[in-house]
Amino acid sequence: MNGYICIMNLKNHLSKFRTRRIIAKSREHYRKIPKVLWATLIEFLDDKALKMGASLSYFTLISLAPILVILIAVIGFIYGQEAAKGEIVNQISEFIGEYPAQVIQSLILSAAAPDTGFIATLIGVGVLFFSSLAVFVELKESLNIIWGIEPIPGRGLKNIFYYRLKSFLIVGIIAALLLVSTILSTISVVVSNFATKHFPDFVNYLALINAFTSIVMITVLFACIFKFLPDVKVKWKYVWFGAFITSGLFYIGKYLITTYLQYATFSSTYGAAGSLVVFLVWINYSSLILFFGAELTQVTRKYYSKTELEPKNGFVKIKKVSTLVADSVEKLKNSNNDK
Repeated sequence: MNGYICIMNLKNHLSKFRTRRIIAKSREHYRKIPKVLWATLIEFLDDKALKMGASLSYFTLISLAPILVILIAVIGFIYGQEAAKGEIVNQISEFIGEYPAQVIQSLILSAAAPDTGFIATLIGVGVLFFSSLAVFVELKESLNIIWGIEPIPGRGLKNIFYYRLKSFLIVGIIAALLLVSTILSTISVVVSNFATKHFPDFVNYLALINAFTSIVMITVLFACIFKFLPDVKVKWKYVWFGAFITSGLFYIGKYLITTYLQYATFSSTYGAAGSLVVFLVWINYSSLILFFGAELTQVTRKYYSKTELEPKNGFVKIKKVSTLVADSVEKLKNSNNDK
């Protein structure tokens, strides 16, 4: 009996010790968050993310029309061409807001006009394919800069096709997410109509469910970008952390920009180009948020992971030239090891 009591007391002490250790470790992680954010900001500026954001905005504008044609073709298989156009505008409006979506609506009306003749169609498909991937190739190269890697010299042609094929995967993911979002939106409308008649109190909860679904969808999109586009091997736990923070900043920015645009005078200042300027402002902000999330992901991984960064086949690590960045990260790792 005494032996049993001793064993139970020992288990209780071990359990308390583990609990205290977990609490202490959690507190230490929380204390390090400001330092991690500071290191992220330093690397964000050092990698010239502001310049990369402007470049990505330009390539987004170029690639937008071809991407919309592809999305219309994919979703049109289920809903039909005209319905697909309306659904794409509705879904994009929900994600980026009403004002930037006006450019999307204008592009859909003009970009979906088909070419005539077999040769013209064949050439159009080729141009469509490569043009639609330009923004993702630019995004991929920017993310590789953030992670500090570059392709091995002497693989120029292979890298071109590799970049295009891998970027096409992201186009497919976006199309799939839009398709799923469209289906869920249709289901939501049916459920909402039914609930309005039979369960009026449930309508408020349905709005919360729709908002939660929207956040999940955009988080999954960011996670796929952080995981599959950079040519590094990174664990999902770091990817999901960065994607979650990025989606939160994305929706905060969406609210702030939408509120600002209600009082801004882009139309009177820029005339007919007002909607385009609004769209470029939104794309530039979204690009900066995306790059900040990528920086946060790689800094978090660099700080908390005990293994060295491993590039994928055909890529090598490059050394950071900024001593400020190196000193900042080294201090973070040393303070973590001391604890």
